[in-house]
Amino acid sequence: MACERYGTELDNESGSAFLVGATVGDSIILLVYGERLLRWWLHGSLEISKSLLWAIAAWMLSQALARIPHLLLKGLSIIRFQIVAFCVATMVAFGLEFALSPYLGVAGILWGTTLSVLFISFPAMIWQCFRLVDRPVKLPVDLTGHQDAVAPLIKRFD
Repeated sequence: MACERYGTELDNESGSAFLVGATVGDSIILLVYGERLLRWWLHGSLEISKSLLWAIAAWMLSQALARIPHLLLKGLSIIRFQIVAFCVATMVAFGLEFALSPYLGVAGILWGTTLSVLFISFPAMIWQCFRLVDRPVKLPVDLTGHQDAVAPLIKRFD
């Protein structure tokens, strides 16, 4: 692991806290300096409303929060549940985007996605993670290194 070289070992909790903390920091920078940075980056006069910057910051934070249980479930090969959760969240997001965009403009599109992630897919994935905490782990291979335990797996992929 790259972190072990420097004498620090990051576990899942501190890595997740770092991800969310960095996103919160980036969101604050976006809110404070966003319009000036975008104007400088695009080399022109650009008018971005504070509501759009708030929507972008909330969207970034929702994506970072949802990434944590998403990666855990993906590592456990629980894909079907994630597909269903994201499909439901996407359908709700489309409805929210169409409902909010006449009132909030482009920010309404971002808020629709953010709300569906924060209130549908993120809680569903957290619930699924907590369901898996008490389950025993079944490993497909013998960790002692015996070839006879691995042979059926190799034959299955031939």
